[in-house]
Order: sequence, then C-alpha cells, then structure tokens
Amino acid sequence: MLPDPDAFVEVEAAVSPALMNEVRDGFMVEDVSILLPKFSFASELKLVKTLSEMGMPDLFTWTVARVAILLRQAVETSHPIQTM
Repeated sequence: MLPDPDAFVEVEAAVSPALMNEVRDGFMVEDVSILLPKFSFASELKLVKTLSEMGMPDLFTWTVARVAILLRQAVETSHPIQTM
C-alpha cells in the first residue's frame, strides 16, 4: 500500500521515531503457516556476443583460450549459454 505519488513529502513529514515506536508496539508475535504454490521458471542467456564485447573473444578459440589450465580439465567452449 503506497501513498499517491504526490503525497510522499507529506507522508515523510508524518513519519517520526515516536510514530514508528507506536506502530512497533502494536505488533503481535504469532506463528503462521504459509502455503505457496509450486512453480518453476527457466531462462537462457547466450553469452558469446556479450563476453566477446567484454574483451574475451579468445575464450571461444580453443587453441588460444587457457580455460583448461584454470579448470584443470579438458574444456572446449564454442557457444556458452547460462541456464537458470
């Protein structure tokens, strides 16, 4: 719940430590159960162009990139995609 955009100055002027203490003193502690629906989402971001523009174009040239040395295992990068 927000005030009208034009009323923010008025609301800020009304908020004081005393008001906040009064609000806090009115709180009750109570255990509640909250049920949330199960959901999932996925997203995919292609990184070749972005990383190249950030100065890492050689990351995608396996003869130049030294990713394998950093990871201590064989790696070939051609089309990296971040999946969330």
